[in-house]
Amino acid sequence: MNMIEILNVEQDIINLENRIKNVIKKNHPNLANIQGLQQFHILTLSANSKNKEDYLNGSFLDQIIPDYWLLSSKVKKYKSLQRSFLYRIIGPRFYLNRYSKPPVKRQKYLVTNTLITDSIGNLIAVGDARLVQVLYDFNPSYAKLAKMFFNKEIDFAFYLDGSAGRYMVGIKNDRLYAFMTTKTHLNIYIWEEFIECCFNEWVGNVSN
Repeated sequence: MNMIEILNVEQDIINLENRIKNVIKKNHPNLANIQGLQQFHILTLSANSKNKEDYLNGSFLDQIIPDYWLLSSKVKKYKSLQRSFLYRIIGPRFYLNRYSKPPVKRQKYLVTNTLITDSIGNLIAVGDARLVQVLYDFNPSYAKLAKMFFNKEIDFAFYLDGSAGRYMVGIKNDRLYAFMTTKTHLNIYIWEEFIECCFNEWVGNVSN
């Protein structure tokens, strides 16, 4: 399955990657000069079901929709980006922080945790449409996940909005897997076993 096509976010991915390139260029010129940078995106998606059977048989994939940030279309230095952090569309809903005023010109960008690697798949930065952080001491689980993306061991990964944040869903060759990140490890679970053991913990707070 091609989740990018199913979610109809092909153009959103292009817009996101161009935005991240501009953020890097604006805030990390040394990083921008590295040849062969690649971006791998872990999307945040909203689910419309808490039914365990929907997750066990995979039909929940037909009900998920992407979340978006609503940001100023102009990339600025980080010290000027604080207001932009406050705008988020969760599925069909739009939340506006009461302490901020909307920028005059806004554009939506996918909510992601984007892993940025060098030309041989080493994780060197993480970020999203708002900011990019260059890593010097990073979580080994994300380094392993970046390598898996780079080596095409995983096709797609996402978080469910509102769910336990240490879990994510991975897809490879139409098969579902569950990933659990810790400070030192990336644990991979067979989907059916994960749903049976951890469904309530994972989906207990998922947004409807």
